Amino acid sequence: MELTDRAAVVSGLPRRIHGISNEMVANAPAFAQVEKEVRDALAGCVIVAHNVGVDLGALKRKMPDFEPAEVLDTLKLARRLLPDEATIG
Repeated sequence: MELTDRAAVVSGLPRRIHGISNEMVANAPAFAQVEKEVRDALAGCVIVAHNVGVDLGALKRKMPDFEPAEVLDTLKLARRLLPDEATIG
């Protein structure tokens, strides 16, 4: 995985969930520099993620025309398979 320079402060939730700090992205390339590589890697792929809307939202902010081949949300699956669990996502 390669980080990109967000050109913004990494704070709160992203830092807590992913463990990414401002120092980690300070010298990372701009997204525009790696966009082709990202598009090539995702071409024809099925996107699988827990609460996938968050991940798709991030991808769409950088690549508004991105359309994954298919999307699978493990949060929806977990809620269906474990309906009595208090917290799943």
